[in-house]
Amino acid sequence: MKKKITIITSYCLLITSTLTSCNTAAEKFENAKEDVQEANKKLKAASEEYLDEITNYKVETERKIASNEKAIITFKEKIANEKESVKSFYSKKITELEQKNIAMKRKIEEYKVNGKDRWIIFKMEFNRDMDDLETAFKNFKIKNN
Repeated sequence: MKKKITIITSYCLLITSTLTSCNTAAEKFENAKEDVQEANKKLKAASEEYLDEITNYKVETERKIASNEKAIITFKEKIANEKESVKSFYSKKITELEQKNIAMKRKIEEYKVNGKDRWIIFKMEFNRDMDDLETAFKNFKIKNN
């Protein structure tokens, strides 16, 4: 008899807990709707953060490019009074640096936002190229004859 009462009580508890834990379709819909709204908020915040990162990077890069342009002007001023053979040699080197700087400027201006993965790859390649260009500017010396 005790076994029967224990079994019946266990079944009743199991059925009661099952019925009380079930959500109605309307409750499930509301929960799903809230989850979607929360996910949309997170997505919007991540998108804004991503776009801010791109904008900040472009501003920083444009500042570096402007610095390179000033260095080019300085180099041109330094070679203005040099002999023609020296002037010709340095003019070619300065022109190469200037063309690379222009190419970098164009590359960053023409970048189109098209996914975070592509942004990461673009940024890595651009940083490498920009570092090479900055090194070339630092290593460029005009010897006084």
